[in-house]
Amino acid sequence: MTDRRVIWLFWLSVVLFLGWMSFGQFVSAKVPAVVANIVLLSGMGLNLVVAGAYVLLNRRLLKAQRTDTGFRSRLDEVREHVARARELMAELEDDVATRTAALEKLLEDSKYYENLATVNKTQAKAIEDMVSRQFRRQGRITTVQWWLSIVAAIVFGFVVNWASTPVWAWFTR
Repeated sequence: MTDRRVIWLFWLSVVLFLGWMSFGQFVSAKVPAVVANIVLLSGMGLNLVVAGAYVLLNRRLLKAQRTDTGFRSRLDEVREHVARARELMAELEDDVATRTAALEKLLEDSKYYENLATVNKTQAKAIEDMVSRQFRRQGRITTVQWWLSIVAAIVFGFVVNWASTPVWAWFTR
């Protein structure tokens, strides 16, 4: 129950008690008015104590629930942060593994190029001569292909030009 309901119940009980006492005084005059007032005041006091105790206990209970809820929400937040930290750790481990693999590849490449650097001058000269001969040969082949394609294009142009006049006349008649 809310605090308002408790207060309304308190005042309702006071009014009912007053009504009962008033009815009892008017119907039978056997109960003296002083005794009726003492009973009335003690009943009101008891109602007030019970209502006040209920309100205080209810407020303490609500405060405890709010505190418990606050603790639980903070605990849930901590759990979420720990879960996120685990996810980040997994991502970081993957990233570190990727970078480690790339570093190992670079180390292998560096060893390979160091070995190439240790090749003596005669071997380097022999390799250079072999490569330059291959490039010269390839250059000659490319030049010959270029000239042949130009000659073929010129011949093809003359043939098409010579043949286009009779073909055009045949299509237009």
